[in-house]
Amino acid sequence: GRLTGVRNPSGVVVSRIKSHVSTDELINIFVDINQLDRACEQKLWDLSPEQRAAVIAPGIYLQNVRNP
Repeated sequence: GRLTGVRNPSGVVVSRIKSHVSTDELINIFVDINQLDRACEQKLWDLSPEQRAAVIAPGIYLQNVRNP
């Protein structure tokens, strides 16, 4: 469906994608979209599956963040 007027389009898209792909595939998408460097990506993969899911739960695209 359409995303016009949706408050959190990223959340809607992630919700739709989650029904078709694994959490690991979502992590790969998350890394690509947010252009995470290798060190950050490795730290993400070092987390437990539950922790990785929590990282991407708010949405697939990060805003107003920086790599420390």
